[in-house]
Amino acid sequence: MDAIVLLGALNDRRGRLHAIAVERAEKAIEVYRSRAGAKVLPTGGCGWFNRTSTPHALHLQAYLVARGVPAADILPIIDARSTIDDTVLAREALAGETLERLMVVTSDFHLPRARWIFARVFGEEPRLEFVSAPSSLPRGMGLLIRVAEAAELARLRLLGVPSPSSGVAHGRK
Repeated sequence: MDAIVLLGALNDRRGRLHAIAVERAEKAIEVYRSRAGAKVLPTGGCGWFNRTSTPHALHLQAYLVARGVPAADILPIIDARSTIDDTVLAREALAGETLERLMVVTSDFHLPRARWIFARVFGEEPRLEFVSAPSSLPRGMGLLIRVAEAAELARLRLLGVPSPSSGVAHGRK
């Protein structure tokens, strides 16, 4: 089986997906439609990126179904508060599956950090592929986010990937 991990982003107080989340979801749908038999694993819980009481991944799931992805092809959600949590919990959720390929879908600006984390948590198997959704953020905002992502990746390289149970993993999405 091929699995597509759709990394969460933002939604508003009513559960409406932010443009970043929509861009990621649309890219995941594109990948899903090109891979017969693939399953989609949406991620995201509640936190600064989602102030509703419904996990962000459920908002993503509803979006995917509304856009034609059969509910049967959506794996149980990952209720996580950070990219590290997303990764560790995805590994646990997929542990019993025979995976040929794991495709991780995230924004272009988030891809380097997500790639680094997933490579350390998943290792050599399954084969990891990373798919970036182009971001439509305004140039100035995009630059600020890229700088913040680079700083966070540098911090992770220095300190390593903390375990979700340490509480440290519940940082930025």
